[in-house]
Amino acid sequence: MKTFLLVFFLFSIQLVCSQNYKTIDSLVNTYPAKFKSIESFADRIRTDFKTDLERTRAVYYWLANNITYDYKSLRKKKKIKKIRAKSKRDYELKLYQYNQRVAEKTLRKKSAMCEGYAQLLNYTLSELDIISVVVPGYAKQFANEIGRKRSNSNHAWNAVKIDQKWYLMDVTWSTGNSIYNDNFFNFSDTYFMINPEKLILSHFPDDSQWQLLEKPVSRVDYFNFPAVYEAYHKSELKLEDRTVGYIITKTDSMINLYFTKIDTKKNYYYSFDGISKSDKIKFIELDGLYKVSIPYSFKRRRNLAISDGQMVLMKFKIKLLKD
Repeated sequence: MKTFLLVFFLFSIQLVCSQNYKTIDSLVNTYPAKFKSIESFADRIRTDFKTDLERTRAVYYWLANNITYDYKSLRKKKKIKKIRAKSKRDYELKLYQYNQRVAEKTLRKKSAMCEGYAQLLNYTLSELDIISVVVPGYAKQFANEIGRKRSNSNHAWNAVKIDQKWYLMDVTWSTGNSIYNDNFFNFSDTYFMINPEKLILSHFPDDSQWQLLEKPVSRVDYFNFPAVYEAYHKSELKLEDRTVGYIITKTDSMINLYFTKIDTKKNYYYSFDGISKSDKIKFIELDGLYKVSIPYSFKRRRNLAISDGQMVLMKFKIKLLKD
C-alpha cells in the first residue's frame, strides 16, 4: 500500500508540474511582444507568478518565443571587444555593465546570438531575486567536429538555482529558429531544466563544475562523442555509453553499434551523407544490448546518420582506411 501511495504521489507531482507549465505558457502567450525594459518585464512576471520555478519558466518561455537568433551577426563573426580595466574590481564592474548592456540590447532589438539570450535570462532572473549564472562553453552540432578537440568557446547557456538545486537550460536551442527562417518559432521543452547527463552530449562548459555531474566528462571524451541532436533526447533510443563518434572502417565492411535501449514499436533508419536513400535498422538483442550492423560500401568518406525517419537523432564521423 505504501509503495502504491509513493508511486501515486510522484505521478501526481509530475502531472501538476506538467499542468503548471501549460498554465504558465498560456498566460505568457498573452504578453506583449515587446517590453520597454528588463525591469518592466520582470515586474509583469512577478505580478503573475509566485514561485521561482513558475517565474523562471515564464521568463524562459517568453524569451524562446519572442527573441530571434541573429544570424546576420553570426555570419559577420564580430569579435568581442576586450575590457580594459585598472584592477580586478574595476574589471568585474565593467564586465557586469557590459553584460547588462548585452541583455538590454537583446530585449530592445528582440534579436541576439546565444550570449544575448543567456544574459537576458540571467539579468531578468536577477531582478526576480533568482540566482542564475551564464555558462560559457562549446556546443557541438556537426559530425565534422567529432574528434577535433577545441579550446575556444562558441556558445553560452544558463545554470539556475531553484529551491536550493541547480538546473541547466539553453534558451537559444529552445526557439526553433533556423538560418533559413529566423522569424519562425517552434518552442521546445527539451533544453529547459534538461538532465545534465543529456546536455553534456552536446554542451561542454568551460568550467567543469557546470556540468553538474558527479564525475565530470573530459574535453577529449566530449569531442569524441557522436553529434547528438534534440530528437535523440525525445526518442527512446539510448546509445551504449562507451560508444565514440569517430568510426574507423574500410570499404565493403560492417559498422557495428550497440544500444542499451530501444523502442520496439518504432522504426529507426540509417543513411550516409550525400546519399538520399535511407535503410531501416535491424536490431539484434545480444547480452542485454541491441546490436546494429550497418554495411559500408563506399570508396570515399561519408558520415553516418541515425534517424527516426523524420528527424536525425545522431551523427558519426567516418574515417576510411585504404586497403
